[in-house]
Amino acid sequence: MFKEVDVNTFDLKIFNKLNKEWALLSAGNKDAFNTMTISWGEMGTLWNKPVMTCFVRPQRYTKEFIDSNDRNDSFIL
Repeated sequence: MFKEVDVNTFDLKIFNKLNKEWALLSAGNKDAFNTMTISWGEMGTLWNKPVMTCFVRPQRYTKEFIDSNDRNDSFIL
């Protein structure tokens, strides 16, 4: 099950993760889901909340799961 996580509790060097390593993006629900690796994205603050944006090509299998679910929030670990 998904659970809410306070991003302020992460002690990660997130820019090193994206620039030199990788991260995971998951989409779907408990019955059907897919995870893909990413090594790029945008991060910042929007309306006083931390945000991250990554762009998924339409050809990626994960895109089907993003489009078929109401929630479009993901967590990077």
